Amino acid sequence: MWVADGLVAVGLRLPPLANLAMARRHRALVERRLLAVLHLIAIGGWVALTLRYFGLRAPAIDLARAAVSAEFRRGSLSVSVGDILVFALTLGGTFVVARLLRFVLEEEVYLRLATGRGFPHAVSGLLYYVLVFTGFLVALATLGVDLTKITILAGAFGVGIGFGLQNVVNNIVSGLILLFERRIDVGDAVQIGDVAGRVQHMGMRACTVRTWEGAEVIVPNASLTSEKVTNWTLSDRLRRVDISVAVAYGTALENVVEILLGVARAHKQVLLEPAPTVLMRAIGESALQFEVRVWTDQFDTWLRTQSELTMAVHDALRDARIEMPLPQREVWLRSS
Repeated sequence: MWVADGLVAVGLRLPPLANLAMARRHRALVERRLLAVLHLIAIGGWVALTLRYFGLRAPAIDLARAAVSAEFRRGSLSVSVGDILVFALTLGGTFVVARLLRFVLEEEVYLRLATGRGFPHAVSGLLYYVLVFTGFLVALATLGVDLTKITILAGAFGVGIGFGLQNVVNNIVSGLILLFERRIDVGDAVQIGDVAGRVQHMGMRACTVRTWEGAEVIVPNASLTSEKVTNWTLSDRLRRVDISVAVAYGTALENVVEILLGVARAHKQVLLEPAPTVLMRAIGESALQFEVRVWTDQFDTWLRTQSELTMAVHDALRDARIEMPLPQREVWLRSS
């Protein structure tokens, strides 16, 4: 096993395995999974050789066959331990294969194809559910269940829906709608009611949104299809940044506009198309109100861009000796 561990570690760092995207991005995870499989194989081999060495291989095989052949009877229903083991192994193997297929598609195949937005997630999710459902039917067949009688289970399931599973089915159907409509995808920045953050995972019943404060909120899929959802990154990653500026009365307006535009155009994160604009929004009680509007394609850092622009505007106006007044009030006192 020491040799196998070393070979796995070296193999993932040398071509051709090192050229795989999933080996580069998830080397530690792939290495752990491969080592886990090798450990299981080693344990199985050690057990087989040990039994053979002590002459216990044949008795162990007979004991295993007897245990597997043991049956449980309940009326006309008869299930053996072997059937239960095959059912569990089939179902577990189906989940493993489905997850492995999704991992390979998302981390290796889709990166090499020019696919539309959300297409990889939709195809991977659909294949995953189809494989799991097919594996479940195969596992039922290994138990000797007549699949033609599944209609009875479907009828019972329909009764269950009528008694309280409406919300579950509603969320599942909504998840399928989201899967094919592709209006929301993993990684999108969304606003759902009072929840704002980035979509981390989209499941069959609900999605996980990580808020900007770091909390993870589970949002049912039905909320995404029935309520108003703001998706900041649906078509692109552009974000408008607004900065309010107040200057004193008597200031030359042309100079203010020129200074603000110069600051906006000089920032490296500000796009020149759409072009930055400066608007005079109001003649306030104690100042002239301006607003700088710029666009950036760095959505993840737009708050930092706003902060840097605000500081740059402050410094530019201070260097130009343009006053930014405090709010002023005039108070008249009358003697009785």
